Amino acid sequence: MLRRLLVMLHEGYDRLFSVWHSCCEEQFEQSHLTVMALIETELFTVLTTSSALLRQSVAAALDGRISKHEARVLEKLVVPARAAQVELTRAFLAATPQVSEDRVSPELLDEHCFCFHVCACARMTVSLAEDLVRLGTEPAQDPVNAWSRNCCALQLNRDHMAFVVRNFASIWLGMLVGYLGYRQMVPRYEAGIACTCAILLSKFQGSAMAKNLVRLQGVVLGNVFG
Repeated sequence: MLRRLLVMLHEGYDRLFSVWHSCCEEQFEQSHLTVMALIETELFTVLTTSSALLRQSVAAALDGRISKHEARVLEKLVVPARAAQVELTRAFLAATPQVSEDRVSPELLDEHCFCFHVCACARMTVSLAEDLVRLGTEPAQDPVNAWSRNCCALQLNRDHMAFVVRNFASIWLGMLVGYLGYRQMVPRYEAGIACTCAILLSKFQGSAMAKNLVRLQGVVLGNVFG
């Protein structure tokens, strides 16, 4: 639940910055006043319904689970929030022809951006509530059993095991050569070889000649200039 909320917060922050930029660039000319006056009611309805849904969603998820009563409340709040988005879209599409005959007018780009992000944030809130309801209705999984199944799946994956063995051998040999040293070329207790092997880890399969040459160039240049 926290991971799902974090995804929404990140996207909301990105959209908030875009809206903030549009508001700073807005000149509040007559076309802006005309359009916003026509959609004011629908706009505040979207903000009110989505805010109530978001508050209820966060409150319901505080204890880490969604009860049946909380799920029913969220489902009831989702309906007006989704309907408000549709009404705002219709109101905006009906208001723009009174300012410009073009469907997308350059003088209304900031208004388009603002209403688009308001509807997007409302959709994000509805999606969050629906995901919380779905998570609340799913049977709880034992984290220990889930971890065991994932480990078994990884162990039975031949490609994964081949990747582990191949790269473990290369890092281990690099540690061995660095530990023993080689004459004056490689001093003893040198960790650079193993570190380079770790940095060059890759699951790339097939002909790797070109990729390895590029990596070799990077390693050589790094050693020369570093």
